[in-house]
Amino acid sequence: MLLREVEYARPASVQEALRLLGANDGARALAGGQTLINVMKARAASPDVLIDLADIGELRGIELGADGTLELGAMTTYTDIINSAEARARPILGEVCNQIADVQVRNRGTIGGNVCSNDPTNHLPPLLVAIGATMTIVGQGGERSVPAAEFFLGVYMTAAGATASPPSRSARRAPASSTLQRHSTVERGLDSQSAASTPCRSS
Repeated sequence: MLLREVEYARPASVQEALRLLGANDGARALAGGQTLINVMKARAASPDVLIDLADIGELRGIELGADGTLELGAMTTYTDIINSAEARARPILGEVCNQIADVQVRNRGTIGGNVCSNDPTNHLPPLLVAIGATMTIVGQGGERSVPAAEFFLGVYMTAAGATASPPSRSARRAPASSTLQRHSTVERGLDSQSAASTPCRSS
């Protein structure tokens, strides 16, 4: 099924993205698009504006701190994580990402999109809760950090706000969110065989 007509914007900064999201109640952030585009095709979500985050460099990247803390930008792809030397400090993260769908999805899908959509079939939300990750969310009012156990509120619902409608005929449009998930952090101290970090922090 073809998508209905939708406006499109491609901001170059987090602040510009937040401004665009806040200016239109029907705007949705687009990360890798592996969930959102499919629910749009099924007419389960029908945003008025797509805010493509692909050009926001500050949402990408993988950093391993001197204290062993791993931070992953929300726009970091599964392939980036699989191939990253830094992410190998938390091997379970790359192992799980390597099991997601196929190469095409792993090249396009992002950790932030996976976490923020909170689709019950997604691999990363339960992993991030199990390893004690912390998500950082940025909005017009600043940023806040939320433990993964408190970030996931229910099916398709997170502390960052609604990101995709559940694939239900009765849900034509989910409420929009004017916040972004930037990355998440896993502290050192967890066993390296079972520790990882994800994408949800904002700065």
